Formats: sequence, structure tokens, C-alpha cells
Amino acid sequence: MNSIAVWSDKNQSLKIHLDLNLWITKQEENYIEFGLKLLEKGVTKLNIYIPFKITKDNFEDKVKQLSEKSTLVNAMFNKKLSVGNLDGRFCEVKENDEIAFCLCEILDSDIDFQIQDNGTIITIDVNNSNTGCEKLYYRFRINKLENIFDNINTNWIFTNGVKENINFIEVSLNSVRKLPSGIVDNIKDVKISSMNIFIITENFVDIVFHSKRIHKSRVLEKLWKEYVNIADSNHIQKLVAYHWKSENGSFVDYNLFTKVSYAIKDKRLLFGMLFFILLIGAIGGVFGNFLTTYLMTVPKDIDKSIKSGHKGENNVTISKQTK
Repeated sequence: MNSIAVWSDKNQSLKIHLDLNLWITKQEENYIEFGLKLLEKGVTKLNIYIPFKITKDNFEDKVKQLSEKSTLVNAMFNKKLSVGNLDGRFCEVKENDEIAFCLCEILDSDIDFQIQDNGTIITIDVNNSNTGCEKLYYRFRINKLENIFDNINTNWIFTNGVKENINFIEVSLNSVRKLPSGIVDNIKDVKISSMNIFIITENFVDIVFHSKRIHKSRVLEKLWKEYVNIADSNHIQKLVAYHWKSENGSFVDYNLFTKVSYAIKDKRLLFGMLFFILLIGAIGGVFGNFLTTYLMTVPKDIDKSIKSGHKGENNVTISKQTK
């Protein structure tokens, strides 16, 4: 995956906290979810470049769903928080009776999509004039992404009915070497305050390499069932969230490379393996029968040749005596 980029309309150092979730499983649709917390006022337009061509059909705001359950907000931010009612497009989130930040719903009139360089620039019109909240938090999801990672299949179906997938997942933020030149010009002075990255995948998936140390990992709790749109409540507890974080206070770019692998074994693969084994056995049996029959006829042919040779010699002897 090419780099994501974040910048403001003023092309300046941007005090922002970024949450980035990558949902990667073999059973559900892949998606990327963004959480952006503005840590100061003054930004009027917030821009996010995503290296995929997307439209409003791919976009899903999650603030309304978060505002309905304090338990989700507590789990998401790992703090004891209280969530007020969604008033218009804003919802106050308090910690120890003080406003920590405000969830801000993105309305259709607040967002614009512009296709550029095989990617999309999402522009959010920041308007906090009707709230006294100093910090705004946006949360949205980009659904139905097909090329979120590079996949290599190592197919062992003909030996043990197993198909091994190896995925290369690269998460980059404001990485100059992976961005179009037009985007690079926008981010040259941008610095990010802090960031969390979560890769959520199934428990049978092994992370065999990661370029940065994993901060922590955990199995997802049942309370995430509705949020992640999983019908099977038991399946949610078969998902593992791997967490990376950066709290440098001010960083220019970020690159995380991971290599994951998992094996798929199902009835179709097993039946294919059995069919292949039976086919090889049948071909071997036919060839063995042919070879056995051939080897059994060879001594008889040799014996006939020898007897035929002796008979010829006798005939010559008799002919000479007759003369």
C-alpha cells in the first residue's frame, strides 16, 4: 500500500493525534478506519490523501455509533470516559467531569472527494463555531478496499491439501518517496503529534515479521461485535488486534512493514488432494500393469528365438547329410 498523507489548509505544523485501524481478514471485507483528533483550534480544512480511488459509497462516519455507547468509547480510548448526547453534529466526551474532546460527526455537506494520482483527497470542512470544545475528534471508515496488501500464494494442495497465503502489509504516513509530487508539496512542513496503528486480523494469522516493535496485542471483546459489523458473535473473539504507537511529540513521517502468513485448509482442497493422489495411483497402476505384462512376455520371446535358432541349425545339418 502506498502512503497516506494528512495536512491542513494552512500547510503548517499540524497538532493532531491519528488513530489508524486496518481490518484484514479472509472472511470479511477489508477496510481502513481513521480517527483524527485536532489538538488545537485554527484549522478550517483538514485533508487526508488515501492511495485508493474511493467515493462517498466507500465512506462511513462512525461518530453516531460511538456516541450511543460509552462502553465502546471507553474500550477505544482505554479510559473511563462519559459520553453525552449527540447534539447536532457534536458529542462531548468527559474525563473526570472535564471535557476531554468532542466527537464530531461528518455531514455530507462537510466533506469533499477529489481523485488525484490514482488516489483520493478527502477534505473535511472543520466548523466548530457552535461549540466551545477545544479538541475535535473525527472517526470514519473507508470500506470495500481490495488492494490493501500484497498477497503471495504458496500452494501445497498437491501434497497436504493446504494453501498458504503470505501477505505484505505496509503502513506509511506522509512518506515522501511513496507520495505523488503534488501531495509532497502540501506536507513539507507538517508534523504529527502522536499516532496509534491497529492491525486487526484472525487468530490463526501469524505475524512473522514487523519492522517496528509491537506495543501490545489482545483478543477483541464481544462488545465490538456491532461496531465491526460481524454477524457471528463468537467469531469476534477469534480476532486479534496488534497495536503499534508513536508518541514522539512531533514526527514527520512513519513507516511500518509487516509480513503475515496463514494456511487455508478446507474440504475443497482436501478433495482436490485426494483426487490428485488417486489419479497418480491410477496412472501408476496402469503403467505398472503394462510394465509387468511387458516383462513377462520378454523371456518367452527370447526362449522362442533360441528354440528357433536351434531348429535352423538342425535343418542345415540334415540338408548336408542328404547330399
